[in-house]
Amino acid sequence: MEPLENDTIAIPIEHQELVIARIEEARLNPEIMLDWDQVSKELES
Repeated sequence: MEPLENDTIAIPIEHQELVIARIEEARLNPEIMLDWDQVSKELES
C-alpha cells in the first residue's frame, strides 16, 4: 500500500506509514488480531 495524499485532511506521511505497517502485520499474522465483538463486550462490563 502506498501513502495517500488527501487535499481535505492533512495526515502526516509518518502516520500513514504506521497504519500501513499495522495493516500489513495484521494481514500477515491474522491470529494476532482480537475479535471486536468479544472486545466490545469486555469493555461494556
